[in-house]
Amino acid sequence: MVADLIEGKEYVFHVAAINKAGTGPFSEPSEPKITKPPYDVPEAPSKPEVTAVDRTQITISWSPPKSDGGSPITGYIIEKKETSSTRWTKAVRDSVSDTTLTVKDLIEGKEYEFRVAAVNKAGTGPFSEPSEPRITKPPYDVPEAPGKPEVTAVDSKQITISWSPPKSDGGSPITGYIIEKKETSSTRWTKAVRNSVSETSLTVKDLIEGKEYEFRVAAVNKAGTGPFSEPSEPRITKPPYDVPEAPGKPDVTAVDSKQITLSWSPPKSDGGSPVTGYIIEKKETTSTKWAKAYRDSVTETSLVVKDLIEGKEYVFHVAAINKAGTGPFSEPSEPKITKPPYECFGRVALYYIYLLFFVSCARGTKQA
Repeated sequence: MVADLIEGKEYVFHVAAINKAGTGPFSEPSEPKITKPPYDVPEAPSKPEVTAVDRTQITISWSPPKSDGGSPITGYIIEKKETSSTRWTKAVRDSVSDTTLTVKDLIEGKEYEFRVAAVNKAGTGPFSEPSEPRITKPPYDVPEAPGKPEVTAVDSKQITISWSPPKSDGGSPITGYIIEKKETSSTRWTKAVRNSVSETSLTVKDLIEGKEYEFRVAAVNKAGTGPFSEPSEPRITKPPYDVPEAPGKPDVTAVDSKQITLSWSPPKSDGGSPVTGYIIEKKETTSTKWAKAYRDSVTETSLVVKDLIEGKEYVFHVAAINKAGTGPFSEPSEPKITKPPYECFGRVALYYIYLLFFVSCARGTKQA
């Protein structure tokens, strides 16, 4: 062993043999060698992986280097860097002995990279490849959008909607929903209710009757408010029922010189609200103007229309009424002329009277 060399210097050596005759020639020089410890710095550890992210901290892990350089690894140096910078700084002041580390005191919303170097008796080895960039943020995201709202009930000043929760809550339980409304004639969305709601249905009140509205919903969790859903189908505020359909075509069941009796069948659909009465109108066939046949509505499905003009031809139509209003009029009745109900019978009777008188006279003549 050649002692008292200077560390870090590069040396070569040659050797000569000695015998009684003296010293022989020197050998060829050895390969150059630098004086250094009998071990090297470790190789680079593996690329760090980000295993957890929060607002102000990120946890990373890595695997040890394939070679420790001949001396056990005593720790790791971890450095961090914002992706917007070129300057690496220590993530923690001292080296760490584990292959995982939670780097704290980061700035929320910044994007960071990390790299690791192993340490042994020979010193600090090369740094690893940098980790994938990660932004500091809560360990959960905002929820996805809820399902498209469905309109389940409509009234004159309110609409009830329901929706399905989002497919993903972003890793944090949903705490409520924000509901917005918009008239279809506008581009401006406004809150349907002041506060968030916890259920997946809502009756939106204080709407304007006759206006057409759309609705959309967003879910809320600890991370904030997620994207809004697709808007609902447009719906117009109106009562939850319609006017009735038209009744059946009126039938004339009796005729007199100044009145006609009608009957009709109720409409096939009452529009969702019970029929409360019927409006009957009359018209002379020579006119285009309809007039009320009776001042008030009637509750029955028949009516004797009085105060008609004898010898005039009339038609009639009927409309049903419910809470929504008056429905369409029926098909007009068949035309009928006002006349006495005994006209034909009177003529026949008169004929028989004349016949009897003639027979009686003939018999009287024969007897004479």
